[in-house]
Amino acid sequence: MSNVPAPGLASSPAWVRFDFHAPRQIGGLLVWNENQSGASECANPEMMTRRGMRKVHIYGSTDGVRVKWSPLTLTEVVELPQASAEAYEPPFRIDAKAGGAAVKSVIIAADPVDGNYGSDYYGLSAVRFVER
Repeated sequence: MSNVPAPGLASSPAWVRFDFHAPRQIGGLLVWNENQSGASECANPEMMTRRGMRKVHIYGSTDGVRVKWSPLTLTEVVELPQASAEAYEPPFRIDAKAGGAAVKSVIIAADPVDGNYGSDYYGLSAVRFVER
């Protein structure tokens, strides 16, 4: 796996790509950060939630193959909250830019400096896309 999520994007220590069967008008994303229920019972529960992504860049492509990927969010960098290690973790909502084109692919890439909460691993528990 390459550190570059797609041609034309900056290198990232971790990234995930979502490809849709057909283009979608994305209104936002619901993100559940890496979380382990029951971690509060561990000797150091904070260690169990450090794998979650912290600062991320979110890009979209209208056809999934173009070199030009465009930011989907209002800001260049989005900071995801650290998970709590509780059994139920509510999602974090990220709004997409209004009036953006329908996208066929989405990439969530960890920031090269502050990409997670201090672990050697990166993770998300779940991502749900909200259509317009």
